[in-house]
Amino acid sequence: MRRPNPRVLAPLVILSVLGIGGYAIEARRARERSRLSGFFETQPIQAASRSGGRVARILVDEGDAVTAGERLLVLEAGPQVAELEARKAAIDQARERLREVEAGPREEEIRRQELVVAEAAAALQRLRNGPLPEEVASARARLRQAEARLRRAVAGSRPEEIAAARAAERAARARLAQAERGPTAEERAQLRARLDAARAQEALAEAELARATELLREGAISQQHADRVRTDRDSAAARRREAEEALRRAEEGTPPEELEQARQQHAQARAALEL
Repeated sequence: MRRPNPRVLAPLVILSVLGIGGYAIEARRARERSRLSGFFETQPIQAASRSGGRVARILVDEGDAVTAGERLLVLEAGPQVAELEARKAAIDQARERLREVEAGPREEEIRRQELVVAEAAAALQRLRNGPLPEEVASARARLRQAEARLRRAVAGSRPEEIAAARAAERAARARLAQAERGPTAEERAQLRARLDAARAQEALAEAELARATELLREGAISQQHADRVRTDRDSAAARRREAEEALRRAEEGTPPEELEQARQQHAQARAALEL
């Protein structure tokens, strides 16, 4: 049997390899050039802005590919700018108040508030204690001033000045009479009714405090709520004590020394009117 000639087989082998390689390359290129047709199901999503407003400009078109964080549209800046300015103003005011608190109250403001507190305390004490000797003396001084103005007016003043002086004298006399007579029976009755109402309010506040204490123990209310109820009870007790003191002074009447001063003032007023 004759053996194949290598010189003849070599070209055939080379041609076969080249053919197979070319076929493989062409097949791969054909796969890359293949086109598919069909429908891709998209998943809709909802995009919303953190703040409302009118759309001024849209930055993408339908079908564009977008990434997270990319701007899609621009809103009109009018409402947002106004809100931003308002918040900046509120921050500035808060900072100013903080500076005032850190700096502490001014000295003149402290003195003014101390005077206000002192005047309020003095007024409350006068209401509790009734007319004081210095108040009677002040009323007597005002009466003397009114009498002097009246005498000057009668001596040679215009009719309207005389009328004004007489009105001032009558007002001073009325204030003096009020300091002299003290509370009337009707006023004492009103004070008793006020005391009864204050006692009823205190009893109700005591009951509310007992209930709040029990609820606090059970954990049904906060400590802050219980403290408010206790404060209301303390206020009711203070009003009851004030009402008791006012009624006591009204029932005891005007002290003898104050009554004597009031009588002297009345006598001086009548003597001045007879001049």
